[in-house]
Amino acid sequence: RELAEEEQVDLSAAETPYVQVVESSKRLSYIRNLATMFGARVVDVGADCCIVELCAKSERVDAFMKIAAPFGILEAARSGRMAMSRAAKLSLFEEVASETAETDIAETDLSHLPPS
Repeated sequence: RELAEEEQVDLSAAETPYVQVVESSKRLSYIRNLATMFGARVVDVGADCCIVELCAKSERVDAFMKIAAPFGILEAARSGRMAMSRAAKLSLFEEVASETAETDIAETDLSHLPPS
């Protein structure tokens, strides 16, 4: 459903796929360059494959997958889209929890803490 104007928030959204690509010693430099171009990184290199991690918007992930396909994608696991509001907003529960935590800290018996 489409959000009403007052419900819309500024979000930062991305997904994190792990892509296992067929790798040979000749291809590794190409795969590393491709990963660098997309802001990704090679997180593991094995005898016959490597794993690339990318955190980006879905469209960019799709583009990476399309360009990496000729190298031979063995497996891909995508996190799905994750989003978080860019604006800090405390709920009533968080405000109460914050006040309670401050009170708890003030009442803490310091004799139970390890020596520094």
